[in-house]
Formats: sequence, C-alpha cells, structure tokens
Amino acid sequence: MKALKDYVRERELRQSGGMPENAPFHSKSYRRHFEGYSEYREKDSNGTVHIRRVYTGVWHQQKLSRPQRLRLRLFYIFFYVLSAVLFGLSVSRPVTANASWYIAAPQAMVVVGFLWLLYALVGYLTAPEKMTLADYRSVASLCSALRFVSAGLLICAVLVAGHAFIPARSHLVAQLICCLLLLASAGCLMLILRRENSIIYDSFLSEQQAPPDSWQISL
Repeated sequence: MKALKDYVRERELRQSGGMPENAPFHSKSYRRHFEGYSEYREKDSNGTVHIRRVYTGVWHQQKLSRPQRLRLRLFYIFFYVLSAVLFGLSVSRPVTANASWYIAAPQAMVVVGFLWLLYALVGYLTAPEKMTLADYRSVASLCSALRFVSAGLLICAVLVAGHAFIPARSHLVAQLICCLLLLASAGCLMLILRRENSIIYDSFLSEQQAPPDSWQISL
C-alpha cells in the first residue's frame, strides 16, 4: 500500500507535468499503444465530437546520423540472417544429436525464438527516427528476443557437445561441427546485442501543446 507522502508526491508530479494523468476507461493495450499522447474531444462544424490526440510525452532518438542508422540496420539484418542460416545448417545435419528428443525440444524453442526475434526486428527497423514511448519499446523487445535466442542456442550447443562425447556415439566430428555452427549462430546475435547496448539514445520532452481540458494517456 502506498504511503500518504507517495500519493502527495505523485499528485505534485502530475500537476507539474512530470507524471501523466491516466485515462482509466481505456484498455491496457490502448494505453500502451498511445502512452504519452494527450487526448481531447473536439467538435466539428456539424457538432460531431471527434477524439483528437497530440503527442506530449517523451521522445527517444538514437544519437546517430541517418547514414549511421542505415548501416546499423543493415548490420542487424545481415547478422540475423546469418545466424538463422547457421542454425538451419546445424539442425538439418543428419547426426544422432538432432534425432534426440532432449535436443530437439530446445531446438524447437529456438525456432520460436527466431520468429519472435524477427517480429521484434521488424518493429525496430520500422520505428521512426523520433520514437514515441510505444516505438521505444521495440528496443527493449529486440534486446529481450536476442537474449532469449542466444541462450537457447548456447543450451543446444552444450547438449550437442555432451551428446557427441557419450560412449558408443558415432559421427563425432559431424556432431562437433553442429556444435560450432550453433555457437557461431549465437555469436552473431550477441554481436547485434552488443552493438545495440553501445548506442546512446537522446530523450527529450515533446514541444507540442494540448488543450487545457485534455488528459495524457499513461499505463
């Protein structure tokens, strides 16, 4: 339960513009998508009421020039595709490790992870140069997906390596090649994650103004 001083501080922040007013009648997904927008009602000449929105929240922008942003995105696409190809080469090799259920299970999770990563990457690549709060979430989503898939690939690599050295197993060299392909695939994603973590983002408040009777949407 919040203390009284917390409620007072929250109210002061809202009145000063430091914390947005919440619109509780909206769904969570709606507020998540339009977080930082100020919403108000406006009548047209026919007297019909329309909902208008203007972004009055915080903008986020990569501290990069446009050519640098383009090269960054090409870098991400190249290493994503290379990682997926290396993973595909590993799991498609006809070795006993790929036929084992305890290796096939995490491999299936990695496939799901690659789909999630593709979705996150598309959201990241299509985000505008100046990002709203909703756009900026694509950065966190991309990093989370990269960590998930990288961890899955490393787990697969460890399991394949362990499987290769079990007595009476054949195709030792072929299974070690699978392991190396998985490690290389994880390495590609780690390069993306490392590059993203090195990027500086500028954050600044929107200069747009909303009418006095508007309310700012927040989670």
